[in-house]
Amino acid sequence: MLEFIIKYLFLGFFEGLLLTSVGLGLLGIKNRYKNHLKIIPCYMIVMYLFDAVIDLKGLHPFVLLIILAILIKFIVKIDWGFSFIASLISFLVLYISEVVFMLVVLSVFGLSIEQIQEPLTNYIFFYFLNRSVMAIISFIIYKFNINLIDLSGGSSG
Repeated sequence: MLEFIIKYLFLGFFEGLLLTSVGLGLLGIKNRYKNHLKIIPCYMIVMYLFDAVIDLKGLHPFVLLIILAILIKFIVKIDWGFSFIASLISFLVLYISEVVFMLVVLSVFGLSIEQIQEPLTNYIFFYFLNRSVMAIISFIIYKFNINLIDLSGGSSG
């Protein structure tokens, strides 16, 4: 029960917050905290269902990407294209940071995937260490008002 609460409620909340803030932030879309608090519980429920209940053998990130895009579309009330792009950007940043992090941890510290995932304390430690990269990116995006449209020289309005 404790593992469920930590993995899917506490860590899922943190991941949902990061995913919504990075993708929307990089598109220059300001999202209110109220909208984050609507998206995150729905995302956490779907994350639990497709990760633990309906074990899709590695396909759950694709389902979560689509669900996040749908949630963003209807809660933030933006265009379908922007919601899918925001979701895709979020997952790309998440998985690129995850791959880099795993390569560093596995090679520098000489750990295996099993040692990172078990016991629960290791999982929590490495989870937050990994997600801290995304938290820093999210902070930079909002602090310095960085978005991809401005970087490309296009118009965001």
